[in-house]
Amino acid sequence: MTTRSPVGRYGTRRSPRIFYAVGGALLLAVTVIAVLLGRHASTPAVSSGVRAFTTHERSVTITFEVRKRAAAAAVCILRARDRDGAEVGRREVAVPARPDGQRTSVLSETVTTTGRPVTGELYSCHITG
Repeated sequence: MTTRSPVGRYGTRRSPRIFYAVGGALLLAVTVIAVLLGRHASTPAVSSGVRAFTTHERSVTITFEVRKRAAAAAVCILRARDRDGAEVGRREVAVPARPDGQRTSVLSETVTTTGRPVTGELYSCHITG
């Protein structure tokens, strides 16, 4: 014997397919948004690195590379460290926008120091303006 509930009292039973469809659409939307936000957050505006450095008695010359949007200007901080790891020199260097459309700039700058340096570092770079 099959028991049925009164329709007027409990309503009709809805198909679970509509819930699966709505849930799937929401899951897809959340996934697309997460991928787009993750891609935006993982793409740095500027990346940089030291190619070479040469130490002198009271200075260090650092050759470094900066990769950024051609139309963007950046500022990089160079620093020198002594044998104990203490900072003995620091300098901010402006990296101008490139009118030729190139994304990569290679620069060589000298940092004056207060002691004998043993290494030259590119501390950071960031887009300005």
